[in-house]
Amino acid sequence: MTGIDGRLVAILGVVAAVLTVIGGVLGLIQVFSEHEPSQTSRQIETPRPTATPRPTITAPNIVTQPVVPNLEGTVGQPLTYATSTGDLSVTVTGVDCTHTTLQLPGSFSQPAIAQGRWCITSIDYTNNGTAPASMFGLAVSSALYDDAGRSYVPDAYASSVAQTNEALARGLSGMLIQVNPGQSASTALAFDVPSDALPARLDLQNGPGAPEVAIQLTGATS
Repeated sequence: MTGIDGRLVAILGVVAAVLTVIGGVLGLIQVFSEHEPSQTSRQIETPRPTATPRPTITAPNIVTQPVVPNLEGTVGQPLTYATSTGDLSVTVTGVDCTHTTLQLPGSFSQPAIAQGRWCITSIDYTNNGTAPASMFGLAVSSALYDDAGRSYVPDAYASSVAQTNEALARGLSGMLIQVNPGQSASTALAFDVPSDALPARLDLQNGPGAPEVAIQLTGATS
């Protein structure tokens, strides 16, 4: 064997040894790759956090107030009901449906002209309580019903004119919307009703939440 052939054999031996080492390293890498879990399997096996259940909220018990019973009466009958400051007595003294125009004394005032006719209800109040009682709520919550079941609300301006005229006829100074303890006062409500309507019932309520007083008017209208 010549010197060249010997060197060639030596080089080939070295290359074979290197290839053998590379093959062994690749074999080890493949073995480890087969035993290492994939990223997907790790994500699936990772336990999810358990959601904390929301607390149950129970609504508080709501206590409803009893409905104030209505009082029923007739024209001229005093009806007494309790308030937070004592008893209040109310009496409907009359119903006048003969006017189509209402006006204060003197020509300077604006007349209140009805589309049909005015039904004026005269009301007396006596305060048996311990504090002044306001009558202002009457013009807001009261209603007149006719024999056909139709309802009417008071006319604010006509009511003020009727109340002032009634107060002047009794020798008083004018409108009075509060009644002091131990005193009495008068007021009036004017309703614009059709000419052929017959008043049947007057529901008085001195503001929302106050007792409702129902006065039968059939046969008591002038």
